[in-house]
Amino acid sequence: MSSEPSTFVPVSELQALAPRAAFPWTICVLFYGDHPELSGRFLDSLYRFTDPAAFQLRAGLNEVCDETKRAVATVAETYDNVSVVESPENIYKCPMMRRLFHESPLESEWTLWFDDDSHVRGPGWILELALTMQNQPPVDFFGALYQVDVSEGLEKFITGARWYRGVPRERHPSKGGRIITFPT
Repeated sequence: MSSEPSTFVPVSELQALAPRAAFPWTICVLFYGDHPELSGRFLDSLYRFTDPAAFQLRAGLNEVCDETKRAVATVAETYDNVSVVESPENIYKCPMMRRLFHESPLESEWTLWFDDDSHVRGPGWILELALTMQNQPPVDFFGALYQVDVSEGLEKFITGARWYRGVPRERHPSKGGRIITFPT
């Protein structure tokens, strides 16, 4: 963790300004591989710029190096808002996301997802998001929408999976191929 002082808006002030934000949030992050600089940057920025009372952190560790394990353990020892799901091998993003969301039921109204290459850029991030939540009552999620093409192989995998419920993929409006739309 950085030796720089923490700078954040207290959760009591955030909640007063944006009651719909319903703190604490669940923040999930996925760490992977031998990238301690990324995990360190994320953890340092999150705890420097965010009141720990504003969130519960769920850290997914996919085949991480010892330095990342130590950094997460240090944060967990320092704060009482950290839980860890670890896999010694890389089980990839979606299976780890499922574990983070479902192994222990989510109790917060809002859940935020961070990949390990993302980080918090300043103390205003949480106030900006909380105020956006407050001012957009009918919205259920925030982020940019992206699309990925569904290959024939992926389509066979999806439709052959035991969890498949018969819901067809969307079609690209101009190309006609199958797509999956998801928020980031």
